[in-house]
Amino acid sequence: MMEIAELVLNVIVAGLLVATIVYCMVLDRRIRTFKAEQKTLSGLVGDLNNATRNAEDAVAGLKVTTKAAQGDLGGKLSKARSLSDELAFMVESGNSIATKLSDPSARAGHVKPPELHREPADNVAVLDVRKARREKVEPAFSRPAPRFVSQAEDGHGAQPASLAQILRSAR
Repeated sequence: MMEIAELVLNVIVAGLLVATIVYCMVLDRRIRTFKAEQKTLSGLVGDLNNATRNAEDAVAGLKVTTKAAQGDLGGKLSKARSLSDELAFMVESGNSIATKLSDPSARAGHVKPPELHREPADNVAVLDVRKARREKVEPAFSRPAPRFVSQAEDGHGAQPASLAQILRSAR
């Protein structure tokens, strides 16, 4: 009986040794697959690292370009604003001059009537100056608008009369 027990025990130990060898072979395959994947993963990590460095360099370049463009655009924007303000002032001045040229009463200026400090006598008609100021008074005559001859009509060139020439001839 002892021999049978020894034999059974040896068969069990041999079976366990075979199972251990099979399991070691499976683990060996898994370790080899893992190492192969690790090499591939290492290459991917290296590529990702290079791409990250390239992206950082590109972002730094974009920041430099943005700052340069912002400086250029800021200068151009401030110049455009000043030119816009200057142009608005010129248009306003031109409109004011055109209004003065088209309205003879505006050129002459408004004459303020003298204020009286005493009461008029009973036989004198009273003129209500405040009412007269509110009413628009048309001039007794109006001068026709001056006709400006350009150089093209004169036969001396194709340029129209300048604003300075127009203003001089209007005087």
